[in-house]
Amino acid sequence: MIPTVLEAYEREVAAYRISAQSMNEEACREHLSRAHILSQHSVALHLKTHFLMLGFGARTFDLKEVLGQVIRITATVPGHLFGKVPVGNIGWSSVELTQEMSVPPDLNEILEKDLKDCSRLRR
Repeated sequence: MIPTVLEAYEREVAAYRISAQSMNEEACREHLSRAHILSQHSVALHLKTHFLMLGFGARTFDLKEVLGQVIRITATVPGHLFGKVPVGNIGWSSVELTQEMSVPPDLNEILEKDLKDCSRLRR
């Protein structure tokens, strides 16, 4: 069964927290990247993800990442208001703020199912 976006998002955040406890920076980045992609349809989840990324940047003493996340946190709400959230963007400062990226197939399946479920509810 395909999980909902929220279930998949919560799994990625939980996996991030476990990776952070074991100080596995590569896994932390991967799980937060995936959480970011899943969060892009919700202002609240999107902001939460950027705050998690900000915390990660602070814990790893990465000033570029901290500054990049402050910019992204500031841009998130206006981005949603104006419909300018770049699909598939992984959210890190190493990626352009407006750069669209391909969505991993497993996350795309979750997002498409969620979109279909939402359109069925609107009828």
